[in-house]
Amino acid sequence: MGEKRARVVTDVTPARMLHKIVRGDIMSAEDPSLVTGFDEPQFVRHLQSLVGQQVQVATVCGTIAGVLRQVFPDHILLETPQGPAHVRMRQMCWVRPMAAGMMM
Repeated sequence: MGEKRARVVTDVTPARMLHKIVRGDIMSAEDPSLVTGFDEPQFVRHLQSLVGQQVQVATVCGTIAGVLRQVFPDHILLETPQGPAHVRMRQMCWVRPMAAGMMM
């Protein structure tokens, strides 16, 4: 009886999707964009492979550098000399690893 079943979400906005994921309403989905809120799963996997490394991220607002600490469904968390920075994936242009000790 108390069994949860996966369901298809049609009213998808990043904020609504994140809320549903946190609440546990979504257990699985065929479309990775429904789970991540971001429709480029290969890019997300690449970001996840860079966790713990110094990276440089270009966004529509400029370039930021820091240690990639976490990849969330719709953004990343960078640790910068100025403090934590949350960068929206949809605003990102590219990401590249940096040599250790290099900070902009």
